[in-house]
Amino acid sequence: MPEEVMPPFLATFEGAQPCVTGVGVEALAAAELQVEMELVVRLPD
Repeated sequence: MPEEVMPPFLATFEGAQPCVTGVGVEALAAAELQVEMELVVRLPD
């Protein structure tokens, strides 16, 4: 799956190399969820 996800993900950042960590799990927090994300971002001043 990372082979499918990473090219479009990296294209979004136009050459920048964001820090990315992926973890496989057997279930998400709620059964109806398809994707779960947690983000920490830094916005420019």
